[in-house]
Amino acid sequence: MSKRLEERRLSEIKKRHDEKKGFMGREKLLAVRPGSRPKKTKKSDRFTHRPRVLSKSDERRALGRSFYFGNLCEYIKCSKKYRDGILEIVFPLGMFRPYIKPAMLVPV
Repeated sequence: MSKRLEERRLSEIKKRHDEKKGFMGREKLLAVRPGSRPKKTKKSDRFTHRPRVLSKSDERRALGRSFYFGNLCEYIKCSKKYRDGILEIVFPLGMFRPYIKPAMLVPV
């Protein structure tokens, strides 16, 4: 197993050198303080598609977004019904009821 791992490691190194990419190097790597902030980081502005799903696979990224937006839509529907006075509504797993004023809880 370790022989296969070493072969794979060497092939990845060769592939990186063929693409004219280098490595950080031992000195630079050791110079980075643990816990320090990155110099370049991914940022999103107001119009980028959110949430940012960190996955290399397009399928996984799409699944993550559909899960998020599915729960968000369900929460919005339940929240509206709850605010309209239907207090027995069941919210999606992990979601909490919104705050409503105590005066709204009194039936009219």
